[in-house]
Amino acid sequence: MKYPSLIILFFLLCSCTLAQKKGHNATEPILPVSERSKDITSPTFAEVIGVNGGLFLSGNEETLRKASIFRNNRIFYLMGHDMKGRLPKDFVPKPCMTKCPNISCDWENTNAAWKFRLCDWSLLFETNTISLEVFEGTGRNYPNRFYRANELGDAYKTGFAYGQTIGESLEGLITTVEVGNEPHGTPGIKTFNQWSKGLAEGVRSKSKTMKICSADIQNSGPDYFGKTLLNNQVKDIDTSLFDILQVHAYAINDTFRVTLPPETLRKELSDMYPYRDKTLWLGEVGWDSNLLGEETQAAYLLRIIVLAMRHDFDKVFVYNIIDDGPWAAPFDHCGILNKDSSEKKSYRLLKRMVTEFGDYRISEIIKDGENGAYEYGFTDGKHKLVIAWKEGDRTVPRMVIQ
Repeated sequence: MKYPSLIILFFLLCSCTLAQKKGHNATEPILPVSERSKDITSPTFAEVIGVNGGLFLSGNEETLRKASIFRNNRIFYLMGHDMKGRLPKDFVPKPCMTKCPNISCDWENTNAAWKFRLCDWSLLFETNTISLEVFEGTGRNYPNRFYRANELGDAYKTGFAYGQTIGESLEGLITTVEVGNEPHGTPGIKTFNQWSKGLAEGVRSKSKTMKICSADIQNSGPDYFGKTLLNNQVKDIDTSLFDILQVHAYAINDTFRVTLPPETLRKELSDMYPYRDKTLWLGEVGWDSNLLGEETQAAYLLRIIVLAMRHDFDKVFVYNIIDDGPWAAPFDHCGILNKDSSEKKSYRLLKRMVTEFGDYRISEIIKDGENGAYEYGFTDGKHKLVIAWKEGDRTVPRMVIQ
């Protein structure tokens, strides 16, 4: 998640999950056709498309109403709210067990404030995932607090205790727990693995339903953007801990603007192919409508969703439901709604995909980048939908029902 701080902005621009890598070609080598893409159990558009919302969904009924046409909601969960003035190493499990909607827990009771929002969201979305904001090197104060490795104490024990509280308090309200959002290199891979193992085992000891998702990881080698992050070290984490592995991908150019076409992100998708026995999520992706125009933003979002489905990704969470600006550059205008909750073309297009074409799943790879052409077939079991475009197009892909 992006925060209004010059220090955070520096990290964002220099090291935060900027998945466009030096030397990537617009068209990657053609991959074998996925067998799962031929399987009727592969996910539909309605099952795939989701939004990043979190704080932006609270207190704005219009935004919440418009977000609720999507089944999937990803929430940025500030761990500092649960810690209050404490450090994680001093955390003592104290779950807030009061049921919705009459919550009487106070701030001293873990998860109390968040349950107010989660009670509403759990009724609106099939997938509610909380992305824990844990690691950061800036030492911000409560409530938007991040923690260094030495503040965790025994990372496994702290993670286990916190995981138990989440599993006990939020059962039935959330479906998924991410062990972190975009962990900077400050914790180190050893601490991160210990935290992840403890949290996963703690959650599972109390919850029968919650899935465990990784933080943002990649299978690409470290580069200029990612050299201080954990997200380039998927080979170093214990993937057996997770039900879901996720990638964040932004097609950012050399001037740190989210403007490059979605095909430049194909390597970020194909790099996860060795791990497709797991559920794969594209946890964040988006484009700036001010720089590209609303038509191109809409086109690029549909193209990355199609490409993600082609690469066996189960969900794509668009960043963001609403514009962040003016403080979250370069993501100010990546929302599919304007600041006043009015709809952009991207919102209307994605709404069409989950309503009119919600039951369609990928069924055929017709053109997969050959000579810059892309064409994919989808079916709802009765009809066929073909979506096609060419590299360089800035308008919404051609969609034909056959």
